[in-house]
Amino acid sequence: MFCDFRLDTGIAWFPATHRLKSLDLGGGALLDLGVYPLMFSSVVLDEHVGQKASITEVTSSLFVVDGVNHDDVIVLKYPENGRMGVLTASMRGRVGWISAG
Repeated sequence: MFCDFRLDTGIAWFPATHRLKSLDLGGGALLDLGVYPLMFSSVVLDEHVGQKASITEVTSSLFVVDGVNHDDVIVLKYPENGRMGVLTASMRGRVGWISAG
């Protein structure tokens, strides 16, 4: 499963006091956006959601600027049933884009 939640914002230009960038408020992609693909994947991939949740192997990587994570990649592996999920969350905006093909 691949699940992505992205918020195209100009977060780099927000002041440090903005809710999405404030360390005191827990700002960042993981807390503000990453919880959604994490919850969705848990419901789809875990056969025992709830009190008997399956043991999950988790690997993750973050792109951090000034202590705030702008991009997250999370890989979940459920050894019990062999299911895997790749989750991403991002709060990085763009000035433009490139189209191929």
